Amino acid sequence: MAIQSSGVSLDTSQSEACPICRSPANWAFKSRFVDVAQCSSTECSHLFAMAATNEDGVQTHEDAQAEESLFRERNSRLVEFWKKKGFLRPGVRVLDVGAGAGHISKAIWGLVEGADLTCIEADPASCLALGSLGFQSHRSLLDCSDTFDAILLVEVIEHVSEPAAFLRACRERMATGAKIFLSTPCGQTSRGSRATNAYDTREHVHFFTESSLRAVCNQAGLKVLAWENGSVLYPRRFGLKGWLDRSKSLVRPVRDLLRGRAHLVAFLEREE
Repeated sequence: MAIQSSGVSLDTSQSEACPICRSPANWAFKSRFVDVAQCSSTECSHLFAMAATNEDGVQTHEDAQAEESLFRERNSRLVEFWKKKGFLRPGVRVLDVGAGAGHISKAIWGLVEGADLTCIEADPASCLALGSLGFQSHRSLLDCSDTFDAILLVEVIEHVSEPAAFLRACRERMATGAKIFLSTPCGQTSRGSRATNAYDTREHVHFFTESSLRAVCNQAGLKVLAWENGSVLYPRRFGLKGWLDRSKSLVRPVRDLLRGRAHLVAFLEREE
């Protein structure tokens, strides 16, 4: 997914409507890559890239082997976490949206018996590569009319131009009893901190708060079941560095209580 930064700072007097609640939103600050606006409603406080286009969130994946190597251990833990939660089971039909280089789907294939994987990836080269690996692959949700038991939105919603429409499209592809697993870096924690990794990636165009993520889910007919521990998303290294990573995973829930969640991780189900 590739956002092109013009390098031109927007006039701080400019304003746009919040894409989540439609309240007025004004320029808030300039991040590393984009000018960021924030919703004026304290019940939403959503942050987003100003003047973003439909293609700005599309990210390329040029070194699939390096990505798989980096996340291999994490992906095994993530799949086991999903299995314990009952999200994945033998024969499950999975839709991996924003599948990228396909390393999560490959992990599911190897660890969940009979899993049926379909991938959505907007980057043309990555989508083609996913097909060559044996996955059903599509460039857009609109190209896929099947329904699924489990839908993955791992670090995806911050890349899409219209989050509510995107989530509605996901909802339409949920089979009876299906759930969505969603994760996204928090743009501003409940305690007001922006010291998260939301702004570290060029292709991020939305920076959610807990409130704005709940709001956009509600608009799409979905509800957040509970916030999960974000430590499951982070890779762990080996040796002393691995010990430090495990220590961080133990400290992270305490830090989240004190500072607010830096990563928003949740299962979603349909709001009937």
